[in-house]
Amino acid sequence: MGKPRALCSTCAPKRDQVVIHRRDAYEQAAKSCTGIWDACNKCAGSNDLALACAATSCPSFFKRWVLKNSLARETTKMQALQW
Repeated sequence: MGKPRALCSTCAPKRDQVVIHRRDAYEQAAKSCTGIWDACNKCAGSNDLALACAATSCPSFFKRWVLKNSLARETTKMQALQW
């Protein structure tokens, strides 16, 4: 069987608009991830991404996890739209 279609027959004619919308959502998720990592790095005094904070009382701790998952979802959606 072939690869499943990324767009239904209703959205297929508007592929360019869908791609632009998905790209914008991906870029926003990436920007949010970068922002939260910058805040974590400033707090930790390090630029080492391997040194992940484990302070569960920090509001950024859970936000970082949510944003990472959001970016992963947007990445998957963008990959589905590639030729």
